[in-house]
Amino acid sequence: IGFGPVELPDRKQQGSLLMTEQVQAVLAEYGITDDNFNMSRPTPMSGSKSVGLTNAGEKLERLKTEVEFKTTPQTAIDIISTMESDPAFEAVSNVKLDRDESGKIRVRITIESWVRVKRGARN
Repeated sequence: IGFGPVELPDRKQQGSLLMTEQVQAVLAEYGITDDNFNMSRPTPMSGSKSVGLTNAGEKLERLKTEVEFKTTPQTAIDIISTMESDPAFEAVSNVKLDRDESGKIRVRITIESWVRVKRGARN
């Protein structure tokens, strides 16, 4: 169930830039400066998922970004929570946490965003 007006996903170029900037802004807000950021190649989404979310002649693609960083357990929880509630991201689809010998948490999360592209456009 959704509440409020439906907003179309961003176009691909805007969406990938927004995703990158927003990930870095969230990490900076919590003092994370040593992170690994990897955006994978966009993948098409099925037409049934994009009904009502695209204009004529457009399709949806899923952008996935994997982010890895080390921090304290509480900060890890706070960052994941912030990303899950951020409207710039459609989903936090994977979370992996490992504790190192110093008590810090190594966090690996996968974040998804949907973007609109013209049908027939190449990546």
